[in-house]
Amino acid sequence: MTTPTQTPTSYIKIAERADDVDSHFPKLHKGYSVLPNSFIGGSLFAATTKKDKITKSLIKHGQRQYQIYYSGDSLNQGDLNLYLRIIAELQKRDYKFGENFWLHLHEFISQFYETNVPTKAYEIIEAALWRLYNADVVIVRPGLPPFFCRLISGRSLTIQGNGGRKIVELCIDSSFREAFKIDGHAFVNLNDRKDLGSNQLALWL
Repeated sequence: MTTPTQTPTSYIKIAERADDVDSHFPKLHKGYSVLPNSFIGGSLFAATTKKDKITKSLIKHGQRQYQIYYSGDSLNQGDLNLYLRIIAELQKRDYKFGENFWLHLHEFISQFYETNVPTKAYEIIEAALWRLYNADVVIVRPGLPPFFCRLISGRSLTIQGNGGRKIVELCIDSSFREAFKIDGHAFVNLNDRKDLGSNQLALWL
């Protein structure tokens, strides 16, 4: 039996877990990232590299009891890889939803490509960041109000500096955490994903 000044360890762990779920991406092991199951197995990140504009398109995602509508530039698997790396970086630094954070592009690009960095790496990453920034997602659930989120917050996407000194300020909006509450989240091993190489079908599956 505990005294009034003592708090059972189990209660402390519950409180810590509640804070993680409410304010952070789920805590993961090194080399893993996370994606809401509502975004998996659908066509949000298509397996193609199309550059067309999508306006209020219903995303196909099997027999789930909700619908996802998407507006923005067509996203591809390269965009998903970049997005997962951003989420992993945010988690590593222990940032919360809604907090702005900075990426030093030279360091980030070096880690993202590791080898064979393209000559236009900055242009490729910046273009992908803008595609993610322009992405609007609305999830409609039976009996519940729909919610809107952006993959990268509309509050800010600022790129400053030149050459190897470029930095980008961005934010994952706090509304994004609602996507984790629909049907959970999946762990993604970034190294295993990279081992698939450029096989777009395998990456998509």
